[in-house]
Amino acid sequence: MTGANSGVGLETTRQLVTQGGHVVMACRRPEAGEEVAKSFSGLKGSYEVIRCDLADLKSVRNFVNEFKKKHERLDGLDCNAGMAHMQGEPVFTKDGFELSWAASYFGHFLMTELLLDVLKQTDDSRMVIVSSVVHAGNPRSRPKVHLEDLHYKTRSYSGMDAYAEV
Repeated sequence: MTGANSGVGLETTRQLVTQGGHVVMACRRPEAGEEVAKSFSGLKGSYEVIRCDLADLKSVRNFVNEFKKKHERLDGLDCNAGMAHMQGEPVFTKDGFELSWAASYFGHFLMTELLLDVLKQTDDSRMVIVSSVVHAGNPRSRPKVHLEDLHYKTRSYSGMDAYAEV
């Protein structure tokens, strides 16, 4: 579960643990994951926290390597985390991606690709991709994905537009 330490990710994690599942919490800030997981005390299932910064492809690879060392199966992959960088100027990751695109899309894409073999070998495995409705906009200002400049190298930056395009 990406984004497992807050919002929808936390509530989904809590429900899965309540029902007896084991949830691997992929968290950019593991200490935040451990802190909120204290509330799982007494629930039927279990959890573990593994650091994963989706805006850093090396961190995603490290997460997958650690996951595969510990686990031979993956019943479900929930790509839930997302972020909107709302500052006035774009921020670029060390991989060269605009931050919202990196954390909300490219990190999940890489994670899925690297875990696909484990998902395929696990009977009845599932994937969940969570999205907001920001991309729908309204009929007068519906965002357009600018494939020629995903990372705002040549166009003016809008954090909300970047988030909506993801």
